[in-house]
Amino acid sequence: MTRLFVGNFSFEQAREAGWNPSRTLARFEAELACVWLAVMREGDELLCPLPLDADYLAHMQSLGCPKIRVMTPDQLETSQARELVPWGWTPDVRRLAEKLRIPVNAPDQETVWQANSRLFSWLLCRELSCVLPTEGFAASLTELMLLLRSNAENAGGWVIKPNLGQAGRGQLRGTVPTLTEQQFGAVLHLISRQGGVAVEPLLERVAEVGCQWEIKSDGTAELKGVMQLLTDARGAYLGTGTKLVEIAPPARENIVQVQAQAVERIAAGGYFGPLGIDAMVYRREGELAVRPIQDINARWTMGRVGWEWSRRLSMSGRWLHHPEQPEEDAAALSPEWMDGAAVRCRTWWVRDRESVQAVE
Repeated sequence: MTRLFVGNFSFEQAREAGWNPSRTLARFEAELACVWLAVMREGDELLCPLPLDADYLAHMQSLGCPKIRVMTPDQLETSQARELVPWGWTPDVRRLAEKLRIPVNAPDQETVWQANSRLFSWLLCRELSCVLPTEGFAASLTELMLLLRSNAENAGGWVIKPNLGQAGRGQLRGTVPTLTEQQFGAVLHLISRQGGVAVEPLLERVAEVGCQWEIKSDGTAELKGVMQLLTDARGAYLGTGTKLVEIAPPARENIVQVQAQAVERIAAGGYFGPLGIDAMVYRREGELAVRPIQDINARWTMGRVGWEWSRRLSMSGRWLHHPEQPEEDAAALSPEWMDGAAVRCRTWWVRDRESVQAVE
């Protein structure tokens, strides 16, 4: 059965009232569309806002990727797909499926939105007794200031995260119980548009991992794999790797055990499909501690795609996002040019030198 892959990577922003993607964002989604090659099968269709060069597609086939059909938006009426695979389900994606007469096999939209909110994540962590002592959700400025004071005094700093967000975007950080004028305006906007913000203690991060789950429509779940998250100092996503550095087996077992309980509750709430849950190992008073649930993403994730690349390429390694070749032996997995302009959102695979085995 032919599948149509849709890279709506701005999934979270689509919930905001009056949201309209910019030309820059459209270009961003076009450049990232090729990540779907990690999971596509022979004859599948890829919706890409811009055409892809034939030489690039031939190069990807030489790496083991299937022959696919690339479709620009004006070619969609010729689609033969009977299944639609989006990055995340949104009303626009559902309307596209209806227009193309493709059956929608997905949770209802409110269930999808809820499972992707940080309010839901915080409530779930509280239910599972794994919420951090000074962590909370602020639906008002009064609640926010109380949480900032608690974190500044007891944790040495705070992180404010949007209720709906991804890859470190929109996060604010500080060490004092007050906001700058710019931060105040940003937080006020988030509270009014998204119903609140999550507030967390500023942790001394040692390592982060993303557990890649899949929930079937009957509610049963499978852990596909655990990938190391590679981020910058502010938590922005840089890539993902198969090698779990600084993650001891007991910590991994603790993370998976707690997350399995969370997955059961998420499935019981009606969600099914791809699910990524991030976790962190951090240092607290000189000792290592585990935060088993950091972020919940009820959609496809870059960590899941990285895991799929490790299987498609049959080797362990790191899937890196960088505009230029990050290392000498890095293999390009995205085109160098699109529509006459250099691609900025390029991805690369760097093989682990000590192993060429696929990650199970």
